Amino acid sequence: MAWRTIIRTAMGALALAAAATSSTMAQQSSPDYVSTWDKIRKNNKITVACISDPPYAAYDPTTRTWQGFHIEIIKSLAKSLSVNWACQESSWSHLALDIQSGKADLAFSVQATPERALIIDFVGPMYNQGFSLVLRRGLTPSDNWSTYNKPDFRISAVLGSANDNVIDMVTPRATKVALPSGGEPAMAVASGRADAFLSSAITGPFAVMKNPNLGQLIIPEPVVSFPAYIAVRLEPDRRFGSYLRWWAEWNRYQGIFEKMAKSAMIEAGVPEASLPGNMQLH
Repeated sequence: MAWRTIIRTAMGALALAAAATSSTMAQQSSPDYVSTWDKIRKNNKITVACISDPPYAAYDPTTRTWQGFHIEIIKSLAKSLSVNWACQESSWSHLALDIQSGKADLAFSVQATPERALIIDFVGPMYNQGFSLVLRRGLTPSDNWSTYNKPDFRISAVLGSANDNVIDMVTPRATKVALPSGGEPAMAVASGRADAFLSSAITGPFAVMKNPNLGQLIIPEPVVSFPAYIAVRLEPDRRFGSYLRWWAEWNRYQGIFEKMAKSAMIEAGVPEASLPGNMQLH
């Protein structure tokens, strides 16, 4: 029975891969196909998928502007291409569709999963993103993931996010509380519906700063990190992806992404002394 399940899963993955390949070939043969590179050049504008998840990005209704880490990155990229930039509001669960449909040209800090790779392409990595736990108030922190890998410990995360995947990999025995939107995991911990929420090392300090009902932020050992990529459209013309690959590598090895992230956290109100001591983005 197990082998039948494996075969069915493999056949399903192959079917999806064939569909993605067929879609790319169809783009190439279609007279209406315009590559992302040509579209950006023609419109003199690059559009990034903006996900309201501070300090990555957040919309300020007072100034009607987007601010945050990803906004500083798109500004830098637009400057290097000598084009304007714009935001397409999106979410972690919908960004793949927004990119492949052409609503957005790219998205930053995306985990490259096999499922997503059937729909969109990836460039990078930009940096290695570490993960942290924000505990419920009153819980005694531990410096090891094994402490939290038990059924009576509830860990919340955004459904379909990289954090959701990390829980499955690092604490598979814990009780997962998967929630649909970005602010809900922190609210679940503050209200006692979860014992901790899993966040990136970038978003965790911001959540603790904003919500006094949360407990301590910790980065347990061994440090868990995954490569964070730039997501782009899966298409036959590779010029845009090729440019982004070398642009990302240049900025990564100079430590520019790490500087931007820490600067965005401080500008969002996180005290510099509160930044995790073992936080590294490289």
